[in-house]
Amino acid sequence: MARQAISSRGIQAELKQGSYLEPLPFVGKPFDIVCATGTVHHCADPILAMTLLREQMTDDGYFLFHVYGYYRDKIRFCIKEILDLLEPDRSNHLHRLELYQGLMQARALGTTKKRDFLWHLTHTSISDAIKMLKKSLGKFSGQEVRIAPWGPSWGWIDGPESEHWHPWVDQFCHPCERDYEVWDIKDLVEKSGLKVAHMLSQGMPTERTTIPGQWGAQYDNLDDWSKWRIQELMEYPHGDAFNMILVKA
Repeated sequence: MARQAISSRGIQAELKQGSYLEPLPFVGKPFDIVCATGTVHHCADPILAMTLLREQMTDDGYFLFHVYGYYRDKIRFCIKEILDLLEPDRSNHLHRLELYQGLMQARALGTTKKRDFLWHLTHTSISDAIKMLKKSLGKFSGQEVRIAPWGPSWGWIDGPESEHWHPWVDQFCHPCERDYEVWDIKDLVEKSGLKVAHMLSQGMPTERTTIPGQWGAQYDNLDDWSKWRIQELMEYPHGDAFNMILVKA
């Protein structure tokens, strides 16, 4: 796919295939930009991977970095753990898919008796009622935001012939992957001899994470990592992936 892409765009590039956990197959002048997006979280030893990638950078080079965020992908990892308990062999894709389909079918049909309308009416706040109305309107208009952050929906997947089969296998059967919170990212970046030049997504303010003006100096005096952690916690349960630009420490 990479060869087809560069050929169709008239790009000159040398392609190499290998592992982050071995000395990388490049000699001579280091790179101004190293890009590792959506890959380090699949390594058995992320710190070693980051360290070896850092060795390929010029002293003033940039490291473009992306890994899973815990809050964004929490639901997927919960489902994956359920499948691990029922079928520990992650290479048994078909059996895991059957278990997944059964779970989705049960969730769709509902596993508990629904309470009557009067009970809901007396136990629902006005704000929750507004949220439920917005959600219903979103379903009706087809604009409802998926729970899934990317890839196939959490609903029914037909099987190996489905167009979503390969993304599903990657998400629910991958033998090695992890997700991160801010403190995990801090540990990973600093132990790799890097530092954050720009935080681009998770940990940055959104419409859900407006900082109260009353916090004043108490917030302003915090270090960047603490601020990013507050933003991450305020995003719950939505969350995001971590996208950042790193430089050598």
